[in-house]
Amino acid sequence: MSGQSGGQDNPRGRTEAHLAAFFGRGEAFARQLIAENERLRQELAEQGGDGEGDGTILPASVVEDLVARVSELENQLSGGTQLAVDPQSVREVEERCKTLERETKGLSETIERLEGENYHLATLYIIIQQFHAAKALGDVLQTITEVCLNFLGVGGFSLYVADEERQVVFPLIREGAPFDELEERPIADDGPIAAVAGLGRPWQGGDPVPHEFGVLMYLPLVSDERLIGVITLETYLPQKSGLSDDDFAVLAMLSEHGGIALEKVWIAAHATSAQLTRRAIESLLEA
Repeated sequence: MSGQSGGQDNPRGRTEAHLAAFFGRGEAFARQLIAENERLRQELAEQGGDGEGDGTILPASVVEDLVARVSELENQLSGGTQLAVDPQSVREVEERCKTLERETKGLSETIERLEGENYHLATLYIIIQQFHAAKALGDVLQTITEVCLNFLGVGGFSLYVADEERQVVFPLIREGAPFDELEERPIADDGPIAAVAGLGRPWQGGDPVPHEFGVLMYLPLVSDERLIGVITLETYLPQKSGLSDDDFAVLAMLSEHGGIALEKVWIAAHATSAQLTRRAIESLLEA
């Protein structure tokens, strides 16, 4: 490989580059040596010595030979002459390069994994923030729709809300299929809605995933132990093939905070306006 065409993209090229730098420093040192030698010869001449044969100063010819050798090696390098490189050294450099490549790949994979985890945590934070910032039922429904479509990749889903007095859930919204196909469903029966209602808490990863024909999953929306509603996940978007562990974490968050958000707007809609007073606040502590 020549010094011109080989470049520095392989161990031999890097070795030749290091040699070129070394020879450049060697020539500079040799020229300094010549200058220092001439200075000492001048001092000896002024003191009556000739500077030859006493072994204390190198003859100028020796130093000049060194400079000539350095120049010769540089010419070989720049002229494309292949430099003799120890094969064992080259192999060691190549192995070290492979090790560095493996380490770099491992670091890249770690960075990619951490970026994915960071994105997932940011997703959960944004969703929770949207639920707790909701002031009306429409805000909650919009957030639920965005979570299902944009974060879970579910293109077909329905939201049922609990009618506690009649012990049924009734359809409120549907995405991806006709709304008129939906009907009220009883809470207390042997079906999947009764199964998720029986949890008595928000759904968590590792819990059973109730499903039936046409429904991938029934997800309860719960506030504390109160069943507020049920989401049926029905079809994935074309680019989605299944739920991942990150998706299950989003579903667990949706089960809890979606239920809290629905209950909050329900309570707010039926609450009477009252001024804040010291006595009213203190009575809350006494309760």
